[in-house]
Amino acid sequence: MKNINEVLHKLAETRLPCPTFIMDELERLYYESDENGMATALLEADLYEYKEEVSRLREQLAERDRKIEWLTNELGEEEQS
Repeated sequence: MKNINEVLHKLAETRLPCPTFIMDELERLYYESDENGMATALLEADLYEYKEEVSRLREQLAERDRKIEWLTNELGEEEQS
């Protein structure tokens, strides 16, 4: 069930009496779950951005390494000449 209203509807359909304190606790837990879900979504977005940044930095390092290798080869050829 996705929200407290669905729970209330199900209880009404089955005609199950439910004490107020249980309904209050259910409602609190649903709201807490929603908040945790939002926090998780934000953390996942941050993680995705972090992974993208790491990927970008790795590509920059690889490019730098290729340039260093090329320059090293160029200098080696000049010294041999």
